[in-house]
Amino acid sequence: MTQAQRYSYLCNMFSVTALSNFEKELGANSAGGPSGQVCQTSTLPYATYRPIAKTPTVVAGEKLPYFLTSPELWAEAFLITIDGAASPSNVLPTVDRVIGLNQSPIRSFNCSRAVLESYINLLTPPPATGPFSLAAKGCPTNPGPL
Repeated sequence: MTQAQRYSYLCNMFSVTALSNFEKELGANSAGGPSGQVCQTSTLPYATYRPIAKTPTVVAGEKLPYFLTSPELWAEAFLITIDGAASPSNVLPTVDRVIGLNQSPIRSFNCSRAVLESYINLLTPPPATGPFSLAAKGCPTNPGPL
């Protein structure tokens, strides 16, 4: 990715969403903006997140440490997938944003969500072809063991 594309992807993922007190208590790194934001605008990250080494994966690990190191990611993704609504106001705004709620056109964790959607809608792993296939979501066709 070019620098501009990288910034756009990162800011689509995190936006200007501030960390909640609960997210900080769960171990989120509060570096960046005044309330732990990753981006200043929709295309410009704070200086902390501009180095190339701060990939979206690295930033997600810093902002969502509890969810990325426990089964809670799947639980939260499941809730977002079936409920279609954010956590109660100000509870997990960054987590909801990054896992994929209301993101367009790029959606973080879209492959995890595709697997969940298949189990929810079809009661099976994703099929090889069709609208619920991983290929239809732009994901690797072999995600490995769940």
